[in-house]
Amino acid sequence: MKYILIVFIICSSVLIAGERTGTKYFLNAGLNYNMHTTDIKGFTGSENCCDEFTGGNFLDPTFGFGMELAMGNLIFDLPSSYVLQLNYNGLSSEYTEERFRGYKINEFDKQPVMVEHQLNPTIKLLSIGNSIYSELFSGFSFGLGADIGFAMTSDYSQNELALSPNDFTFSNGSREINTGEGSIEEMNSIIFSLFAGVRYDLYDFDDWTIRPEVKYNYIPGSILDGKDLFVSQLSGSISFVYNVTTPEPKAPAPPPQPEPKIIEEVVVAPAPPYIHVDLTLKDEKGNDIKDGQKLTMPISVYETKQEYALRPVVFFDSADYNYKKYNIESFTNSDFDVQTEMINSIARKMKEDKSLTLILSTYDLGDEPKNISEERLYNIEQKLKDDGIDLSRVKTKTVIVDKDFKYNELKEEYRKVEFALSDNSELIKSIYEINSRIEFDKKTFTPKTTVNSSKDEYYQEANLYVNGNNVEKENEDFEFSIDENYTKEFEKNEPVKFEYISNAEVSGIYSAANVSFTVEPTVKNVKQTINTINDGSKNTEQHILAYTEFDKSSLKSVDNDVLKLVRKAIEQNRKVTIYASTDNLGNEEYNKALAERRANTAKSLIGGNSNNLQVIYPEQYLFSNEHPYGRMLNRAIVVRID
Repeated sequence: MKYILIVFIICSSVLIAGERTGTKYFLNAGLNYNMHTTDIKGFTGSENCCDEFTGGNFLDPTFGFGMELAMGNLIFDLPSSYVLQLNYNGLSSEYTEERFRGYKINEFDKQPVMVEHQLNPTIKLLSIGNSIYSELFSGFSFGLGADIGFAMTSDYSQNELALSPNDFTFSNGSREINTGEGSIEEMNSIIFSLFAGVRYDLYDFDDWTIRPEVKYNYIPGSILDGKDLFVSQLSGSISFVYNVTTPEPKAPAPPPQPEPKIIEEVVVAPAPPYIHVDLTLKDEKGNDIKDGQKLTMPISVYETKQEYALRPVVFFDSADYNYKKYNIESFTNSDFDVQTEMINSIARKMKEDKSLTLILSTYDLGDEPKNISEERLYNIEQKLKDDGIDLSRVKTKTVIVDKDFKYNELKEEYRKVEFALSDNSELIKSIYEINSRIEFDKKTFTPKTTVNSSKDEYYQEANLYVNGNNVEKENEDFEFSIDENYTKEFEKNEPVKFEYISNAEVSGIYSAANVSFTVEPTVKNVKQTINTINDGSKNTEQHILAYTEFDKSSLKSVDNDVLKLVRKAIEQNRKVTIYASTDNLGNEEYNKALAERRANTAKSLIGGNSNNLQVIYPEQYLFSNEHPYGRMLNRAIVVRID
């Protein structure tokens, strides 16, 4: 071992004798995976038990230390380095194999004899490695090299154990023979190996580097004895590398030179290009807008709302315990769920009047899954509870229905939950905001850029930013306005930041100026329109005056507030139109007669004999007949007031 250390020290001294840069020292540790092949006859000094063994494998530790020197660009003009390393390797294996040995002869038969062969060679190797590594890309290197060293120890143990039959013994009376241990003589001489490896500089900090490395090593037996023992290793390790940087050698001082004759020469450098930008911004009244100024924008808010007196009922699809959500576009031209709004309105009314109680009624037609009625009631109760209603104020009941229906649609209309408040309310009113918009007076701003430049030709650019987003860009000043294009920004009722930037450039020299200001919307007035619809040429109010039942002309659930509005409109000589219609059940002739009876009932309720009161039997239904809620509304008396 001392000779190996002497060789390592001599090589290290020679390599660092001169001044170099990029020297690294490292310590690594890991595991190697050994794959041996051998002719066991080479193990002299013991009886040959295992002449057919050819190989085995095992895991052993490996560690070492060394140094690395930068060699410049060598192979394929890649950055390369020379590595000198002192290594320790453990080369152990465990060969175990079952084999057929022969037969045990009995009086009447013979039994096969199976044995287990075991061989455990152990070799401890110390070597010096020399290699060249080339960096393929940043941090990743590939290397080739050779090791030369000697085996510090090379021992083995072996045995042969009978497995079956259970009563079989060898000639020595034992179930085990060829046991022994000894030294592997052909591994006691100098060993030579070749290897290839890859490594990656995983992490650098200060002067240290952590470097994982994978290496394949091939040992073709002993150099001196030439015995047939071959070992292949695949090892993985982690290196901790310390980087030493030696200062570059200083160049020798130049010899003294005679004093040069001084010739005075005045060199006037040309002045660099000059450019400067000034910006002013004025509003439409000619007032200067200062950078950082806050402006107020008065806005008018226009809200369109709808208020209808609706019958307190929600409908369900067949076999469904979640109520159907209907968007009655004819009401509002907007997207809202009328049935959910109905439940919310009832909850608001109960919270305003703590004395009110509620009865929920549903119907069992006997053709739906069991307990579907209870589940519908439960879901409505939970919706009321979510809206803040104490369920001790709510009672429920289920009505059994056993009758024949003229139309299947009428049967579907019984899949519902009805709400009965203790104040005997037949109608529930709610207000829904359908549309909201804002209007404001347009403001216009005019910028003026003044460029002071040492050259006549220069590049100029202007940009407008709104809340940090570029909305307009030109190669010269441009006028801009705050108009309807920014309505969405002001609807948020938050300050909006405008910034106008003007810049110019000449020969790579830039100058810029900007004016930014904030516009805060302030509500000047709010205008609300209730129950207004647009007929194209004019706006009219639309109301539900009363409801009728299927195939009935008598009025039920009259909205007295609407009745007062209609009578007052007639007194004011305003035009009132009654829309009398039916659902789509039944034939056309019968439905037209029914609608006429309903219209006459409504005219009698309104009273008077005014030319401003007219009846229209619409050719198209006001509401959809595809669901129970729409058919219920088509049976209602709808009035429109100009």
